[in-house]
Amino acid sequence: NLTERIRGNSYITYEVMGLNLGWVRLAIFPILDDENDKFTNVIFAVSNINEQKCNEENLKKLSYTDGLTGLFNRYSFEIDLRKFEVNLKFGVIISVDVNNLKFFNDTYGHNVGDDLIKRTSLASYISLSATSIKSWILKSV
Repeated sequence: NLTERIRGNSYITYEVMGLNLGWVRLAIFPILDDENDKFTNVIFAVSNINEQKCNEENLKKLSYTDGLTGLFNRYSFEIDLRKFEVNLKFGVIISVDVNNLKFFNDTYGHNVGDDLIKRTSLASYISLSATSIKSWILKSV
């Protein structure tokens, strides 16, 4: 009940996805009659927060993924382990090392080294996708 929720608060807010505007924040401000403690009016304020919500989603994605490869990072892995209470006795962790990466970076530049890392990630993705092994790290590719 809105009356019960708003009592004792100077205002309440809701964030909802609007049909035409995208994300909006609704703020509800009660106007009380001091004599009998009843609501006489309510003021509604609507703010477009679509850009803010998009920025929040981008930041969340950045915190869970590697910026270079787009693969899920260690933080995401640790969150998934806790969320699903994964028993590692029955899991598989695959680690890939790119040999001579320092040589490629020093000789051909970091752009070439970055491209090598991206190609290695893609090759790993393609190889694992062709098998029955499905890895949490491949969700973002």
